[in-house]
Amino acid sequence: GETVLLPALMRHLHQHGPAIRLETAQLPAAELAVRMETGDIDLAVGYVPQLRDKIRRERLFDEHYVCMTRPDHPLGRRSALTLKEFLSARHVLISSMGSGHQQLERALAENGVEENVALRVPHFMVVPLIIAGTDLIVSLPNQVAQAWSRLVKMKVHPLPIRIPSFEVSLYWHPRVENDAANRWLRGALLELFADK
Repeated sequence: GETVLLPALMRHLHQHGPAIRLETAQLPAAELAVRMETGDIDLAVGYVPQLRDKIRRERLFDEHYVCMTRPDHPLGRRSALTLKEFLSARHVLISSMGSGHQQLERALAENGVEENVALRVPHFMVVPLIIAGTDLIVSLPNQVAQAWSRLVKMKVHPLPIRIPSFEVSLYWHPRVENDAANRWLRGALLELFADK
């Protein structure tokens, strides 16, 4: 979420809310719900279907998974990456800290990819540098892959296994429903990213 959302949000805040300060956190869904209830967290953005009880939600956009390789990777060079190539490749797996992205991990495990996981990391940020310099591949949300491919030469492939698309949403606790600052920030996020 930070890779896709923060650059545009910070540009928007620079123009329309230069005094606003943000702090981001990556938390498991259970902890996120508690911290939203206590007021430690004002908003959450992402795919967190576990946030249901007592939490408000508004859909921003639909997202789907792709896989990514370095541009001159031997797999998928001539045409689309085949299922056989995908399953035989060595993978980087991004652990999801309790978010809804567990469906990706389950689908990869069901297809036997678990045996070919060469590296498991807790976050996305180091992955482009690893993929760019190795024959490893990674499966991840499309908009993250597109953002990275604008910064580092990467090749984005359709994912050759079926995984349902998912909704990226904005979440907040009802106690901040009418908080002016929270409403303003929610409005900015909806303006920037709704139906992206």
